[in-house]
Amino acid sequence: MPIATISLGTAIGGTVFSGVEDAGLMQLQPTQNNHVSALTEITHWAVGDEHRAYIKFTGLSNLTAPITVSNARIGLYFNSVNGTDSVLAHQLIVGTTVNEMTWNQRATGVPWASGAYTADSINMTPTVSAALSPASSNQFVELSGANLDRLIGA
Repeated sequence: MPIATISLGTAIGGTVFSGVEDAGLMQLQPTQNNHVSALTEITHWAVGDEHRAYIKFTGLSNLTAPITVSNARIGLYFNSVNGTDSVLAHQLIVGTTVNEMTWNQRATGVPWASGAYTADSINMTPTVSAALSPASSNQFVELSGANLDRLIGA
């Protein structure tokens, strides 16, 4: 059964999707939850100063089977890119509570086994990735691919 395209932003077209929660985790603020922060950063400022973002698609449970996902896309806005780099999206393999996540804990009282970005918490094979350059600044970068289609359609 075909359904409308669902996008996280108007820059890549489709319907803006509101069923999303996010949390920004900062290594220098290991006990702070940034679930309601206006700024969720993905960056590496220096050794010991990493920022990670977790995005949870809460509205996907509204999709009823059987469905075929053939062109899932995530648009992430980058306001500044210095040099060349890449952004990798990984699937979490442990349960979390988005509004309780911190660098140290995946939920209140439940620590990450060995860190917020390790083989104990994520599938180390990226679901999708995108190359970044200074030309990526101040625009949406689209992440898409067959692995994302399979994950969302599961």
